[in-house]
Amino acid sequence: MKSGETVLIHAGGSGVGTAAVQLVKLAGAIPIVTAGSQTKIDTAKALGAQHGFNYKTEDFAEKVFTATQGKWSGKFLSTLLYLGIICPYHYIKCHTF
Repeated sequence: MKSGETVLIHAGGSGVGTAAVQLVKLAGAIPIVTAGSQTKIDTAKALGAQHGFNYKTEDFAEKVFTATQGKWSGKFLSTLLYLGIICPYHYIKCHTF
């Protein structure tokens, strides 16, 4: 990750996700999060996330594309991987980008 790049963080309102938001911000990159509730999105934004989208109610891939004006770097962190859950990395690129 480089300064100025946008990084999408899945589960951005979780313990690992909120830490990721802060580390991405510290690196000079721009964190965007997905979460399952507005409360979790608000928490991530309070810690520095530029945008947050509810994956349960929104097409977050389209929202990320719009929020970044189509210039998203394609980098993302799935905090679900830390739990041993396989995340479909191809989903976002195939879905909209």
